[in-house]
Amino acid sequence: MQKTATLLDRTKASTIDILLLILAGAFTTLALSYFENVPIGVRQSIFIALVLYEPVFIIFGGTVGDRLMNIRVRKSANESKNINILQSLIRFIFKLTFGWFSYISIFKNPRKRTLHDLISMTSVVTIKHSL
Repeated sequence: MQKTATLLDRTKASTIDILLLILAGAFTTLALSYFENVPIGVRQSIFIALVLYEPVFIIFGGTVGDRLMNIRVRKSANESKNINILQSLIRFIFKLTFGWFSYISIFKNPRKRTLHDLISMTSVVTIKHSL
C-alpha cells in the first residue's frame, strides 16, 4: 500500500487547481470580450471544459495541482491503478455536493479517505518523485 496523501497536500493541490481555473476563466472572459457576437455554443463549450477539468484529469491520475504536490487519485482496491471515468464523475459530483464537509471523514478513517473517496472507492496517495 502506498503512503496516503496528507490533508495539507490535498489542500495545496486544490488551491493550485482553483487558482488555475480562476486564471483560465479570467483569460477566457478577456479573450471573448474582444468579439462582438460570441455564439452561445462557444460559451457553453468553454464552461463545460472548465467544469470537466477535474474529472477528466483525475482519470489520468490527477490534476495539475495533484501532480505538482506529487499526489495521485487511485482505485482504493488497487492503488497502482488510475480510476475510470465513472468513478471520477461520481467522486466529482459528491465532492461538489458535500464540499469541505466531505473532508471530516479524514480524521476518522485510517487511510485518510474523504467521504467522496469512500463513495467512489478511491484513495489519494503520495508518489515518489522520479526524474
